[in-house]
Amino acid sequence: MGMQPENTSLGDLFCRRIPFKVPKYQRAYDWEQEEVEDFVKDILVLYNTRKSNPSKPKKHFFGGLVSIKQHLPNSYTGNLYDLVDGQQRLATFTLTIAALVKAFQSLATEAEDEKDTETSQTAQSYASTTKEEYLEYKEVVNGQLQPRLRLTLSKADHVFFEDLVNGRNPNSIRDSHKKLQVAWDFINKKLIGQILTENPNCSVSEKLNQLLNLRKSVIEDCYVIYIVSEDKSEAYRLFAVLNDRGRELSDGNKLRSDTLEFLEKHERQQQLAENSWDKILSYPASDVDQFFRNYYSSHQAKGAAKRNLSDTFRADIFKFSQGIVLESSDVQEAQRVADIISGMEQEQQVFIEISERRWPYQQPLASDWQQERLQRLIKVLRHTLCIPLLLSAYHCLSENDFIDIVDILERFAFRYITIVGANAERISSIYYDHAKLIRQAPKAYKISILRNELKTIQDNYATDENFEALLVQKLSYQENSSKKMIIRHFLTSIEDHIEWYSQGANGKPRPHEMSVFDLSKVTIEHIYPNNAKSTLIIEELEPLKNDIGNLSFWPGRNNNSAGNKPFSAKKSLYEQSNLKLNRELAQLTNWNKQSLHERRNKLLKISKKIFTI
Repeated sequence: MGMQPENTSLGDLFCRRIPFKVPKYQRAYDWEQEEVEDFVKDILVLYNTRKSNPSKPKKHFFGGLVSIKQHLPNSYTGNLYDLVDGQQRLATFTLTIAALVKAFQSLATEAEDEKDTETSQTAQSYASTTKEEYLEYKEVVNGQLQPRLRLTLSKADHVFFEDLVNGRNPNSIRDSHKKLQVAWDFINKKLIGQILTENPNCSVSEKLNQLLNLRKSVIEDCYVIYIVSEDKSEAYRLFAVLNDRGRELSDGNKLRSDTLEFLEKHERQQQLAENSWDKILSYPASDVDQFFRNYYSSHQAKGAAKRNLSDTFRADIFKFSQGIVLESSDVQEAQRVADIISGMEQEQQVFIEISERRWPYQQPLASDWQQERLQRLIKVLRHTLCIPLLLSAYHCLSENDFIDIVDILERFAFRYITIVGANAERISSIYYDHAKLIRQAPKAYKISILRNELKTIQDNYATDENFEALLVQKLSYQENSSKKMIIRHFLTSIEDHIEWYSQGANGKPRPHEMSVFDLSKVTIEHIYPNNAKSTLIIEELEPLKNDIGNLSFWPGRNNNSAGNKPFSAKKSLYEQSNLKLNRELAQLTNWNKQSLHERRNKLLKISKKIFTI
């Protein structure tokens, strides 16, 4: 591999080595604000040094850039430089140069408004020369020379980046766009803006001199080690071993690079894969990582490795070794890999819907109440362990099957995980096994097998006695506690099923689906007041006021109407309530320790009938 390292200033680099292009296997823009802050601080040090002692400017090393040189005989420049490493840095430098151009143009307008023609012309001249020498170059398009950016980002960021530096205020539609916008805003405010406003009384000509010092600091004082190779076959290898500014590549970007390298001799499939990867990786890296882990478990019936996820994924999902380039004759294998990536893109959208507690079907058969079960399962009970199973169910089974599985999981998770707090590892293997079984033979799959296996776990580790005892403990009301959401879930679930229970509780729990309770609006009602007036305190009830037997609810934020009134004053409100739980209270003569215990026991009996499978 022919390598040509050189120590060069940023200005010299942009003048001689153009154009730069971020290749398809590179990640999108990924610098966080903290890294942009460090970048700006380094440049401010150079600026302040040059300002205090112009004859002895300071040089600063900004790391290395590595590129693959391609000869393009029909282009105006004759060459193209694919950036293998350093694109984050070079993109940020380009934003800085574009911000300088914008600042020169603003000063030209300001000077013109102040009738300072000389300063206006000088500022406009520097805006033009900076743009022509360091930001853009000329390329022949349809027989005419047209301006092009000296740096072209990857397809996912290219248009947004170009619009951003040209002042067209683009909309951010992916995570990398948001990071580019943050970098652009920070450079304009904390670098350009800070320098131009450090002395509010200076003239426009003095501002121009300050900006010229900054321009020199960026163009002349910023240095990089630039390495060029003309061996294109080494591009993927270099990318795999080099990290930009010491940051490790995300697993998603590693997989993107590996698969695009694998498909290098299959242009059509590689293009399809690239398009899918751009969409998959448009979300924050942590969200993408969570999707990969759930996808892997859904397909492989086991949890993904905590480390080296990309290696595990490549071996088990894509089934090829790192560094392999598929022969051009094996079109079927190329299509297989492209199809997997396309399928991942589709499954990611379902994963997002489920993770954000939205029913994943576009034209749902499920009732509003049934759709609410998914929100209760994922948001309220926080039972995300089952997502791999739900992914398989969505993609391979009917919506009615999906409804049944969500119903089973919600009732089981409340009992086994939320209340009993039993070991999740016992059920993870069941979830993963069934996720794979569904994918292997969806037509033969029987939900009853899942139900029976979870029933065995329930009977062994979440018995009625254990569940009942822990319910009283776990559902004791506490102000400013996450318990309140669980109590709301419990009480509304009781209300949903109380008619079925009153009619004998025969067969599978059958809810009354006419009402869907919004838990964010549900308020918990203390039957004996939580803060009783001193003249109305009942000593035997004070220790029990937060007991589940003393709690009911209102479906909206109208608890204040009952508030801390005594039971006798609230009976009429209970009688008028739409809730059967409250209307039953109105039938009582008074509220004492015995009636509280009787109500608690009834709630426990109902719960054992509802939260079972």
